[in-house]
Amino acid sequence: MNLKSINDLNSDIVKSLPAIRRLGNIDIVVGIPRSGIIPAASIALHLQLPYADLGSYINGIAFGTSGKRVDTQNKTILLVDDSINTGSAMQNALKQIKNAGIQDNILTYAVWHSDKTNQSLVNLTAAYCPRPRVFEWNLWKHHKLSRFAFDMDGVLCRDPSRKENDRGPKLVNFYKTADPKYIPEGPIGYIITSRLEKYRDVTEQWLRQHNIQYKQLIMKTTEEKHGYYKAGVINRLKNVLMYVESDPKQARQISSRVNIPVWCIDNQTFYTPENYLQ
Repeated sequence: MNLKSINDLNSDIVKSLPAIRRLGNIDIVVGIPRSGIIPAASIALHLQLPYADLGSYINGIAFGTSGKRVDTQNKTILLVDDSINTGSAMQNALKQIKNAGIQDNILTYAVWHSDKTNQSLVNLTAAYCPRPRVFEWNLWKHHKLSRFAFDMDGVLCRDPSRKENDRGPKLVNFYKTADPKYIPEGPIGYIITSRLEKYRDVTEQWLRQHNIQYKQLIMKTTEEKHGYYKAGVINRLKNVLMYVESDPKQARQISSRVNIPVWCIDNQTFYTPENYLQ
């Protein structure tokens, strides 16, 4: 599984800025909703160019520096998406522009291409990103969610405060009323949590309340360190593609003992056995 964060996105964009400049004198950077919005805004900010999302651009709306509205007629446009595979999203965006009767010069850019990409469909890409892959911004709706595993506290809901974590009635109340943090858009594989087994009923109640569907809820029954316990569970399951953790220390512990990547929410970092050892 190849993993890309927003930091990776920006890094590859910055590396490609000279090549973007060589495409021509770009007047406006346009992002294809939704995945093209962040890279388009990043390019526009780096190059000090006006920016618009696709719908706004088609309706003649774009904004330059200091939020000033700019003219969109007879311009050279950089049309941006985060990645290009078959090219269907890019082709659909170009069709919308054509159907709107816009005659601007359109240049196309995607941050990443794959082995499936026909390079003739895009003017420029920044880098190669092979499949299968997951991006930080599409993790919660990824088509392989059913093979991902997640921590509970700090990921699906917020962590309890020290005051709430009294191992008694306050903690039970937290488990009942905790604010959601990330809610997956589809059924997930496993929840591997350091919550004790005795809190299963209240945890399952919270998951039902927030319509989180899952294959299995695995709770702690040993005194083993949290990270090592979670790594052991992942290795026993064998079919997990990625684990999502909130604590950096635990993420490093887990990634050093499993052969899958670990995405850490708190520091926005992907951990693998390789980068743990570096």
